[in-house]
Amino acid sequence: MYTVVVRLPDDGDPDSGPEWELGPGETLDFGRAETADIHIPISTVSRSAGRITAARDHWLVDNHHESRPLVVESLDGGGEFVKVPPRRVEYPVAFELSRILLGPERVPGAAVHVYAPAHRYADPGERPSEGGTTVVMANLNQEATYFLVLVALCEARLLDGSSVAVPGDRDIAERIAGSPILGPKGLSSRGVQFHIDYMATRKLHLADPGGGARKHWRRAQLVDMALKWNYVTNDHLALLPPGGPQHHPHDEP
Repeated sequence: MYTVVVRLPDDGDPDSGPEWELGPGETLDFGRAETADIHIPISTVSRSAGRITAARDHWLVDNHHESRPLVVESLDGGGEFVKVPPRRVEYPVAFELSRILLGPERVPGAAVHVYAPAHRYADPGERPSEGGTTVVMANLNQEATYFLVLVALCEARLLDGSSVAVPGDRDIAERIAGSPILGPKGLSSRGVQFHIDYMATRKLHLADPGGGARKHWRRAQLVDMALKWNYVTNDHLALLPPGGPQHHPHDEP
């Protein structure tokens, strides 16, 4: 079973490009060399830039450069990053959603995205015992941007159980603007869609209903599952900035 997903976005698009799934102990070499597992044909990238190694719930990175650090930044919106020193091997990275920057220039294709959706969390308040710790059914980080998006998705249904409205990407971006989790940058509609796709495919593993299902079936299924299993409750509404649901008719599924 894979625990880490690696993607090389096409022209900087995080939703496209080749993708690799790694299980614990599996590796990928990246660099300019054509023999690299992840071939990055950019002159400023070293022939052998580094290596990604999957672990059980995180990943490790090697920096093969002789003099330049490797920067790994969190994609969760908080501005967090780590610098991997030159020649450092097996540097542990704890970010769930991250991007390896292969140089100071924001050149399309000079970054590798790494997702670690197998992060584990114990049930709140539970202490380890001889029988071991109970791991929650869905490993959702309540301080992550994707969870904030999920709360905004569920808000209308939590406030009115009979509501069938599911907010669109722009609705959600507007609703969560100003949240301390996001910081001043906020989140674009495209960013909202990225987090929805990530939750649907990597965290909760939703199945495509097929058969001409509605265009936005993932959003509706996420709401259904989150409320059915109490992944999101009324208590989580406190994560949202003051205000109420906003809805644009053209965003209806």
